Parts: sequence; C-alpha cells; structure tokens
Amino acid sequence: MIKRYISILSFIVLLLLMAMSPNDDLSAAALCGSLNADDEGECPDSAFSIDDQLLLAVSRGGLATAKGLLKQGADINYRSSTPHVVIKTRVRADKTFPFLAGKNRYQFASGTAFDIALARYDTKTVKWLLSQAANPAAGYFANIINNTHFAGLYPDSYLNLPYEQRAKITAVGFVMEMAARENDVLAVQKLLALEPRSIHYRGNVILSKALQLGKWDIANLIIDQGSDVHGLHNYAGLFDTVMRSDPTQYQLLQKLLHHASHRKDFSYSALIDKVIRKEDSQAMQMLVSAGANLNPEKGMSPLFTVLNSDNVAMARVMLQLGADPNKTHGAESLLHRAIRYEKPDFVRLFLDHGAASDEPKKRGDSNLQLAMAKEDLQFTTLLIGAGADINRAGTYGRTPLIQAVEQVKPELVSLLLRSGAKVNTSNDHKDTALHIATRKADLNLMDLLLNAGADVNIRNQQKQTVLHIAVGHKNDVLVGKILQRGAKLDWADISQQTPLHFAVLGQNLPITRQLLNAGANPNTRGRFGSTPLLDALNWRRAKIARLLIDKGASLNVVSNARETPLDVANKRGLRGVAALIERKGGLTANEMGANPEHYRIRKVQ
Repeated sequence: MIKRYISILSFIVLLLLMAMSPNDDLSAAALCGSLNADDEGECPDSAFSIDDQLLLAVSRGGLATAKGLLKQGADINYRSSTPHVVIKTRVRADKTFPFLAGKNRYQFASGTAFDIALARYDTKTVKWLLSQAANPAAGYFANIINNTHFAGLYPDSYLNLPYEQRAKITAVGFVMEMAARENDVLAVQKLLALEPRSIHYRGNVILSKALQLGKWDIANLIIDQGSDVHGLHNYAGLFDTVMRSDPTQYQLLQKLLHHASHRKDFSYSALIDKVIRKEDSQAMQMLVSAGANLNPEKGMSPLFTVLNSDNVAMARVMLQLGADPNKTHGAESLLHRAIRYEKPDFVRLFLDHGAASDEPKKRGDSNLQLAMAKEDLQFTTLLIGAGADINRAGTYGRTPLIQAVEQVKPELVSLLLRSGAKVNTSNDHKDTALHIATRKADLNLMDLLLNAGADVNIRNQQKQTVLHIAVGHKNDVLVGKILQRGAKLDWADISQQTPLHFAVLGQNLPITRQLLNAGANPNTRGRFGSTPLLDALNWRRAKIARLLIDKGASLNVVSNARETPLDVANKRGLRGVAALIERKGGLTANEMGANPEHYRIRKVQ
C-alpha cells in the first residue's frame, strides 16, 4: 500500500514539473520513463527516443514507421532499458527466457528489433531488418548463438556459412521450437519460409519432438519446407515414432524415405527389422521402392528374421518384392532352416518362389535328407517334386534311399524308388540299401529293394554280401529270399569266411543244410586253413559235421595246426563222428605224413 502511495505521489510531482516545463516532449518522456513496470497507462511514442520508437513500431507491426525511423538514424541493434518500452514490446526476460523471470524481471533490457519481430513471427519485418544489416546475435540470442556447436548437430556444410547466417539459423530455430511446442502451425510455417535451414536447430530437436508428440501437421511442414532434410542429425531415429504409430503414418514415412535416399550412409536394415516386427506389408513395399535392399551381401537376410517370427504373409510380400529365397546364413539356407524348424508353409513358399531344393553345402545332409530325418512325408514329397537330388550322398556317404532304409520307412523307400533313386549305391562303408535292410531283417524293405533291382552280390567294406549278413542273423527266411535272387554261395569275406563258414560257426544246422542244398562248396578254406567240417568239429557240432560229411566234405585236409578232421574229432571226444570218418577213409595228420605243404592256405574267391 505504501509503495502504491509513493507511486501516486511521484506521478503528481511529475505532472507539476510538466506544467512548469516549456518542453512538452521532455516532460512526457520523464513521466513515461519513470512509470513503474506494473503501472498501466498510455504514453505517446514521441515521449521516447527514436531508438525506443523503432522498437515500439516493430512491436506493433508498423513496418513503414520502422523504415522511416531507421532512415532518421535509429539504431537497428538497440536494446531499451525503459520499463514502458520493455512492457510494450512484449519481448522481455520473463517471456523469452522464463528462467530469468522474477521480481526484478524488468531490470533486463528489451530485445532488439530483430528479437521483437521474430518473437511476433513477423517474418516480413525480420527479413527487412536482416536486409538492413540487423545482427541476430545483438540481443537475446547472443548466448545461444555463440554457444551452439555446429559440428555434429548441423550438416557439415553449415560450418562454412557466414556467422550472420548461422546466427539467423539458430535464432529462428529457437523461436520455431517454441512455436512447435505451442502447436502453432501457422507460426512454424512462417518461420520455415523465413529460414528453412532452422529445422536443424539443436541437432534436429524440433522435428524429433513433433514426431514424438504426434504433431503430424508440424512434422509434415518441417519435412516439406525444410532445407537439407536428408542431413538432419539422428535421421534414422525419426522413423521410430512414425513406425510406432498405429496405423503407420505412411505419408510421413514416404517423405522420410524420399530424403533418406539422398544419404550416403543410410542403412535400411534396422528399419526393415522394425517393419517386420510390426508386420506392416505396405511399409515394406515403401522401403523397397525407396531403395532398401532385401538381399544384403553381408549379414543375415531379413527373410531369416521373418522365418524366425513365423510371419508367412510378410515373407510372401518380401519374396514378391525381390527377396532371394536362396540366401544362406552361415552354411544354412532358408529352406534348410524351414525344414529343420518344421515350417511347411515356409517350405512351400520358398519352393514356389524358386528356392533350390538342394543348395550347395560343404558337408552334411541335404534338405531332402533333413526332411526325411524329420520323418515328414509331406516335406519329402514337396522336395522331390521340386527336383531335389534323390541320389545325393550326405553324412557318411549315405543317400536318401539308404537313410530311408535305416529309418525303416517303407513308404519313403517306395517313394524314392518310384522317383528314380539308384538302388545299388553304397555308403562310405560300401553298404548298399539292401545290406542295411538285411541287417534289419525287414522282409518288406528287402522285397521293395529286390523288386527294384537290388544286386545281392555287391560286397561291402568287409567284402560281405547280403548272404553273409542274412546267415549271420540266423534267419533262414532271409537266406531263402536271397538265394532265390542268385546269390553267390562261395564268395568269402575279408577274413576268408564264406556264408557256409558263417552258418557252421553260428552252429545253425537248418541254414547249413539250406546252403549245402543250394550248392555251397563244403571244402572252402577259411581262417587258419580251416574248412567248414573242421569248424564244426572244433565246436563239437556232431550233427552239422555228419551233414557236411554226407555232402562230400573232404576228410583228409590238414589245418594250419596240422590237424585233420579225424584228429579234431578225437581231440573233442566226438567218438561217433571219428568212427564215421575212419570208416570213410579219414586219416590222422601223422598217418598222412603231413608236411608244410599241407598247411598252406588256399585263397578262395
């Protein structure tokens, strides 16, 4: 209250002074200049200096008046400390710099004419002031301008701009940020027309904030009217909000992509991943149209990302846009991974778009063999229909047919044979599919293979035929089936054992009889010069020995141990067999006068 009385008293005193003064202008100036900032009242412009009048004219948008005052010598970069002028210009500490607001806010000078016009978005006046050499850094923007680090936050070419231009960019950018914050689209539009390069203010803060706050109109304005949009700082980050919005802001995305094509260092990979995660097919089409490469030379193809996320629709779009279905990651193709993860829709899709059913691989099983390992007839059928090599050897040299037999899958064996699989191809151990089927004692598989032309006389790494294996399994049905196909009876394996030796050593009377009845030679020599009869006697198998004697087994052969069948029969206590041998003329080694020639092992076929 006391302060108010003092103000009123001061005003009365000034009125008296004016009444006594012959100079009306001086009296008015004294009165208006002494008014407290909180007092209301009108003072004529003539009550102030020509410099103050310039500021007042600009604050009212009086461009013509301002031009006249400048011609009269007004200082274009003047800042007033007159409280009344500070109030009227509306550009003061608590307006432009809120952190300076407080009780003593009016102690700060006003802005320059440039500051005032810019704060009012009066771009016409700003242009005129700049044309008259107004200094953007003479007022409030000095600290901002001088503390701006252009390197890294602005395009590199801006470092070479004259100081005045950089000052203008910074000042306009500062005001534009406030206008954008207030969502004043018209003001932003005016400021962009004044200085389109100001979009780079503080490293692209204006557009980034506009996008983050969903101010799409302002964002569109900045992109449409700004300069060097492609050079904006953190350009890739601008896509985050655009892609996060639902639905996607396709118009903004299109504009950003257009400018991205002018950036030498722009990478679409992260953006492609965002589009895939959002499952946005339209955005993917826009990316590819803008130059995104779906088939990078380095790194993983984005199709792998789509495959991992089970997005078949997106994969189809990408393939239609040119994504290569034969891309690999490491040593694995897309098709191989789709099979491994059991994704039939992707398998069909990749094959339909030209994926190689059998891509080159350094080692390991083919796509077809992987599908078979999954025991999936659907995958196998798809791959065979797409031209997969059904005779390609994989791990351990096994072919798809051998693998199907190992898995005991007659339906796969039948499919492969119908499709042209080679029935007699062998693996790294020289085993054919028939060798393996015989080991598994699977008559169904054997019939399929034999009817397809499987050769019963192919030898494996141990020089064994399938007859050796069948006899070793003591399966007379298998033996009979193989004998019907013309199996060689007297071929010996790597240890000089014929199938008959196997039968005798296996102590199997029925199969021994089966082989002898089929014409097997009872006198072939095996290991240590032993014949089937000597083997039977050593194992005390009297019935087998009698059968061999009945079938013409030689009684006077000598083993490497200098023993004849009679010697062995006596040694093993087979008296009845020994008597039979003696009746048939069998001798002991001593009686024969055996010499080293008798011990020589004769090689058999």
